[in-house]
Amino acid sequence: MRVTTKSFKVAPVSLVTVLVASSLMSGIASALPLRTPLVDAAAATSSAFCTGLSNKASSQNNRLTTLETTLTAAQQKRHSTQESNWSNNATKLSSLQSEWQTDRNTEYAKLTSLATTTSEKTAVTTFETTLNAAITARESANGAARTTYQTAVTAAAQTEANSIGAAETAMQTAVSAAVSTAETSCQGGTTSAATIESTLSSAITSAKQTYQTSVSTARMTYQSAVKSLSSTETTTINQNDATFQAALTNATSALKTAFGQS
Repeated sequence: MRVTTKSFKVAPVSLVTVLVASSLMSGIASALPLRTPLVDAAAATSSAFCTGLSNKASSQNNRLTTLETTLTAAQQKRHSTQESNWSNNATKLSSLQSEWQTDRNTEYAKLTSLATTTSEKTAVTTFETTLNAAITARESANGAARTTYQTAVTAAAQTEANSIGAAETAMQTAVSAAVSTAETSCQGGTTSAATIESTLSSAITSAKQTYQTSVSTARMTYQSAVKSLSSTETTTINQNDATFQAALTNATSALKTAFGQS
């Protein structure tokens, strides 16, 4: 068959059209971005992290419970030790006060034996009465100062315990909420297990840091209170001692005058 001009013109056009079309499609295809697959819900749900989340939550709760128990035991031990020390000190002080009273009675008897005149005997009696009253007043005032100190320290310790207890509760609530969110995310399947785990870890870390800050603040507040209360007690006792010393000096001076001494 002889090729005519007509058939020659048609054939090349069709061929070029096909080639151009093929080239365009190839270029368009290469220019299109690859389709990002959605997170596989089943994969997220069945991941090792999501599968073991329940056990992790249980382990975390156990650790928090242990922490709370340990702190509570430490606080109770400290309070018990304080109470025991205060009681022992009170017993020792009472014993010493009895010994001092015995020694004073011995000295009073010596003074009485030295008094030969009515004025001297009266002076000894007055000295004894004045000194005993001053001692009783000092012991009572110092006892009140110690009671005030101990009561306030006990209250400060309770405030510390309450603050730490509140911090423990807040941490447990925050951790439980974070775990619940992680469980929901695992079941939803729209977030990768790695992201869920990272989010949970960050939430727990934040909760622990907040807890540690709260505990540190509570402890520093308690220690500051005890330091201030101790200073107040010491100042009060020193004032009571000064008042007693003044009474003793005046009583001794009057006694010496009665015995003709300067």
